[in-house]
Amino acid sequence: MNKARQQAHPAAAGDGRELARSHLQVHFWFGEQVTDTFKVFSVFAFAWFAAAFFTAKSYRLFENTEQFGASGKWALALFAGIPLLLVAYVVLRFYWWLSNYISQVSGWGAELKWARWFWFGALVVGTYLYLDPLDNIGRQVARAPVVTQFAEYGIPAFNPMLVAYRLAVAVLVLLLIWNYLRQGLMIAGSWLREAWEFAVSLPQGLAVTLVNFLRPNVCVEYPEYRSEIPEHFRGRHRLTIGAEGQHRCIACRACERICPDRLILVSAVRNPATKKLELTGFLLDNSRCCFCGLCEEVCPTGALKHTLDYEYSCYERRELVLDLFGEYLRDSRALRERPGGVHVG
Repeated sequence: MNKARQQAHPAAAGDGRELARSHLQVHFWFGEQVTDTFKVFSVFAFAWFAAAFFTAKSYRLFENTEQFGASGKWALALFAGIPLLLVAYVVLRFYWWLSNYISQVSGWGAELKWARWFWFGALVVGTYLYLDPLDNIGRQVARAPVVTQFAEYGIPAFNPMLVAYRLAVAVLVLLLIWNYLRQGLMIAGSWLREAWEFAVSLPQGLAVTLVNFLRPNVCVEYPEYRSEIPEHFRGRHRLTIGAEGQHRCIACRACERICPDRLILVSAVRNPATKKLELTGFLLDNSRCCFCGLCEEVCPTGALKHTLDYEYSCYERRELVLDLFGEYLRDSRALRERPGGVHVG
């Protein structure tokens, strides 16, 4: 049951368009539900059935059965009866598959356990009523008082069960047709939307391509020529240096706390005389920096800044761990050694 449901709805986890397309593909029932052996057996059964009854009809074997003896009648029964039983078995297998498919597609009984047996019984009983090989039902209907009364008014005899069966088949066919039409409309609508999106996006893309194709070349022959760097560019970090060689960092560690990548490490010691923290180290791992600028924004004294420097590539990642305090000591040495320069311990 679950396998048949999966085959009836192979794209249940997909989108609506794939689901509709899978339903529209009307698979022959000998597709993937049975083995190759049963496929060959079915072809053989139908071929034997067709050959037997074509031969019987051509030679009128069923009309002259009184001419045959007991052995001849047995041979005729085997010759025509065995393929009839085989075809009946194949048809019942087909009805068993079709009953599950009808319960799924028609929308009635898809979640009921006994729905498949109901549709299977309806198909079998309905087929017998439609064929009525021994005309038992027709003879009983002809003897019914209601039918005989209708015959007095010129109304021919009819089989109400056969009429009801044909109406049920007509309703079922309409349900199946409506289901396929609805899914076909869904697929057609998706195709139209895709075609419209393609029709709109294609000229837009061509317009962008044409505009950029006609623009002058903006490539720069780096490093001989360099493009102008905007003022708000976020490049390499550095500690700002004042006029007397002092830095502005108060070791509050606000930048260390705000950094989303946790790549700043600030170290400081407290001066016993002034009771203030004095910076002793400032490390920044620039290999993992996302250049968000939060460290620059949160700094209360403006000590940490982004420069316009972007040329600091190297061969080792450890070289990208910047010692900003060491760079400050190196770059501010001349200012600190002048008269009036600050002393950094």
